[in-house]
Amino acid sequence: MSINLLIPPKLTADISDIQNVAGTLAYIKIQLGKQRGLKNQTQPDLPTLKHYPWDLDDSTEKAWCIDWLQQITKSASKILSNSYMSPDTKLNTDDFENLISDSSQIISELCGEGASNAKQVCINLWDYNADPVSLYIHEPSFQEADLGSKTWGSSILLSRLISRKTFDFSNYSKYIELGSGTGLCGISLINTLDKESSFSDITITDFLDPLLDSISKSIHANFPSSTKNNNLDTSGFSKSINSNLLVHIEKFDWFSINQLASNVSHLDSSTQGFVTPPTANYLDISPNFSSLATITPSFKQLDVQKNLNSFDLIIASDVLYEVEHALIIPQVVRHLLSKRPQQRTSFIDSLPINSYSDLQSQKFPCGNHKYINQLTNHKIPLFLIVAPLRKTHWTEISTFEAKMTESGFICIYCFDTTINQDLENWRSRLKDSYSFDKKDKNEVNLNFQNIDNAIQNISPDEQVYRTYFWI
Repeated sequence: MSINLLIPPKLTADISDIQNVAGTLAYIKIQLGKQRGLKNQTQPDLPTLKHYPWDLDDSTEKAWCIDWLQQITKSASKILSNSYMSPDTKLNTDDFENLISDSSQIISELCGEGASNAKQVCINLWDYNADPVSLYIHEPSFQEADLGSKTWGSSILLSRLISRKTFDFSNYSKYIELGSGTGLCGISLINTLDKESSFSDITITDFLDPLLDSISKSIHANFPSSTKNNNLDTSGFSKSINSNLLVHIEKFDWFSINQLASNVSHLDSSTQGFVTPPTANYLDISPNFSSLATITPSFKQLDVQKNLNSFDLIIASDVLYEVEHALIIPQVVRHLLSKRPQQRTSFIDSLPINSYSDLQSQKFPCGNHKYINQLTNHKIPLFLIVAPLRKTHWTEISTFEAKMTESGFICIYCFDTTINQDLENWRSRLKDSYSFDKKDKNEVNLNFQNIDNAIQNISPDEQVYRTYFWI
């Protein structure tokens, strides 16, 4: 009888870890075979291999499994990369190459064709009038872009919040998205601000060139008639959406903040700690092994010194994959977010005692959403982030919350929801307090019918996401 592991195994060069991962991959293959109707298949020798029993029939568990498989692929890539640079290392590289091959094949089957092929998807949102908004997103293949190749649930929720103008962010003038992935949130922000008359400057960032290239394609697809100014080799990508809206796509390695922490005197003690990049950080994967080196020319690097305290609104979704991310992101935000100390202090002092979030209480929602528009009206610099509450990543969540508080940030409002609950709650609020400026009653009814249809057609997904508003 095989032995079940209590948590998904992590991959190191240790033989027992290799066996645990191999056993878990073998177990997943058996489950996939059963789903395909191969009930009499020859099973691998599992009795001597421990494994984690992923439940692939549960949509949330399946999503976690895909996340774990991607982490295994990155870890194996890192270990192989180190072995290539140290030929004397006594390592059976075949083991790790097999793990990468098996993981990639399983990801392709779990995710469908989109895991192995680039594709364009249409994301359906709504604006503040409940009018439909369709955004077209180019998703690269997993082989090209790893974790960022998929439009994750966190970005769907954040994009909805932006597009519906649940809170009005148009008073800000300079915006940046961290770890943009497929770029949905940034493009939703562009689409929303495109209708505003005030000037806005948006920077969309990621570390991987294939993702940045896909984001640029998505922007062209959604705003084809806007002025173009592309020079990928020297100045990165900039695009004037209209006379008042400028967009930049730039490469950003969060861990470059480490150099500033040791070399720049203006950073205070809360941002001084050096954070070592994760073991399987993209930065560390050898070009000899990674396909990333052959995709596109490098984009312009974000100038972190030039952009010290220059962004009014920072957004991010699904960026807490490693504890190191939870440690470095507060430092990144501390460096990039604008400082308006007098306005911030006055705003906080104006709030009733204990009116903002107490994350330690673990009671959600916490804080009060009615203060957010008051905050944005006064142009108080804001960090808005959405993160999934995966059972495999509670350490990352708790570390992030603690580090943000330690760095001097205050969470004004925080709430938990699922993708389904978010749409249902929004639909309920619309029905209870409809006050849209519409003359055509049939158009109003059609919009509500479209929302109802979307709710009915959403696949059941119990994954819970947490949204934070930090100042």
